[in-house]
Amino acid sequence: MSCPNIRAAPTRCPSTGRRRLTRHGRSATTCGRPDRSTTKPHLLTNQTPYKDEAYFQQKRSTIIGNRESLTATLIQLGFDVLPSSANFVFVRHPSHTGQALSAALRERAVLVRHFSGPRASDFIRITIGSNAELDRLTDALVEFLATPSPM
Repeated sequence: MSCPNIRAAPTRCPSTGRRRLTRHGRSATTCGRPDRSTTKPHLLTNQTPYKDEAYFQQKRSTIIGNRESLTATLIQLGFDVLPSSANFVFVRHPSHTGQALSAALRERAVLVRHFSGPRASDFIRITIGSNAELDRLTDALVEFLATPSPM
C-alpha cells in the first residue's frame, strides 16, 4: 500500500525539472509517511468523546438547549427560522437581506455564514455556540435592528 498523501502526478515538474513536493514538503519518492494516514494513538484520541457516553450526551443536550433558546429569541426578534436538528440554524429577517445582516454582525465582531446562491441569499447560517457567544449574537442583532435602516 502506498502513502495516501502522494498525489497522482509526475515526480518531476515539467517546467523546472525539479522534484514535485507533496503536502508534507518532501519529494514524492521520499515522502516518509507510514502506509496508514493516522497512528494508533491518534485514532484512540479521536474516539474518546464517543466512548464517554455521559460527556457526549451532556454536549448534545447543551447544543439542543442552546439551539431551542436561540430559535425562540430569534423568532421574538422577527426572524424566520427554518426547522433544524443540527448545530446551526438558517434564519432570515423580512426587513433585511442576508448580506446586510452578515455585514452588520461582522462589524460587531460576530461571524455568521452568508450564502450568495439564489435560494439562500436572504438567509444567514448561525452556528450554535456557548451561552456567552449566543448572548453576544443576540445583543448585536438587537443593536442592529434598533438602528434605522438607510433608505
